[in-house]
Amino acid sequence: MNVDVNYGELIGRMKKEIIAEINTKMDDAQARTDGIQARLTDHVAESAFVLSCAKFASLRTVEDWVIKRMKTVANLPAELSHSETVEYFLRNYEVNGVPRKYFLSLRHSATRQTANNYVHVSPDDSDTIDTMWKSVSRTLSAEDKKKYLALMNFGRGLTNIRYVGGR
Repeated sequence: MNVDVNYGELIGRMKKEIIAEINTKMDDAQARTDGIQARLTDHVAESAFVLSCAKFASLRTVEDWVIKRMKTVANLPAELSHSETVEYFLRNYEVNGVPRKYFLSLRHSATRQTANNYVHVSPDDSDTIDTMWKSVSRTLSAEDKKKYLALMNFGRGLTNIRYVGGR
């Protein structure tokens, strides 16, 4: 039996099949890479949120220690404002090793406000809430996820409420 084969055509078809297979594998690899990239981007955003929360909570804690120590040293009432505490303390005391401007910055601390903003996220800030939820939900049990998701949705006004009277 004689078979006439045009080697050029055979090689051309083989090249096309190999190229098609390589392209399919490249498309699959790209899809996997895109998925990994999306997950990595989410993790970076979540980590940045958590690190910022920790940073500002830590700095606020240090500031709170300072205000508390000022009140203790000067025997000031706990309910006295930060501004009044700092003003009274600086009028009556000197501290070596701590520049006066550091204490003055505590009167109306931007760090305190930033920490409060991280702790008290607005229920209307969907992007921050999504990042916060992704971050915190990883640390919760299935029951706590269910509980806090329901509570979060209620707090954000995303659930229906029906008045039933004074049962």
